[in-house]
Amino acid sequence: MKAKSKLLLHFLLLLSHLPCWAQSWQEFATITEYYYQQGELDIAIEYAEKTLAQAEKEFGENHQYYTASLNVLSLIYETAGEFEKATELCLQVADNVKSDFGPNSPEYAFQLNILGNLYRYQKDYSKALHYFVEALDISKNTLGTNHIQYGQILINIGHFYQEQNKLEEAIRYFESGIGLIENHYGKETEPYQEILFSLAMA
Repeated sequence: MKAKSKLLLHFLLLLSHLPCWAQSWQEFATITEYYYQQGELDIAIEYAEKTLAQAEKEFGENHQYYTASLNVLSLIYETAGEFEKATELCLQVADNVKSDFGPNSPEYAFQLNILGNLYRYQKDYSKALHYFVEALDISKNTLGTNHIQYGQILINIGHFYQEQNKLEEAIRYFESGIGLIENHYGKETEPYQEILFSLAMA
């Protein structure tokens, strides 16, 4: 291990032994990110929960940092494959974003798209489609059909149909979204190549 890495780890370990009142939201968030990047998901979840509690204490449940902390904890649970817990938190995030930005905002559509994926992972396809369609409509009306967010939702709906072996529908959505992915990321990138592979498999 390099000297700088040893110093960083030593510093983080010192922080972890401080009493909770001595640590700020930012410190907990930094430690959470560190362990998440290291793939230590159990520890990342532990600190993400502390980050959320500290956000509530410092800023209150209506603050953007509280919503951001909810979002991070949901993401880590999703990465860990704990989709039910991730969904429960993501629903709270969506409610907060809807309250902050409005029900027809691209920010709210972004969260609905995440919810669609979470329900897709759990094979709750009726709920997944509901959130995908709403996210697509809002994104179309607020961002337009040339925006990358719109394209990403199209691709997610393509995966949604592919997983159910509804291949004609899957191909239609993949073909509708691949141009937007190409324009945003380029042909040599992983996102574009993944869609090409999905098309080949459909």
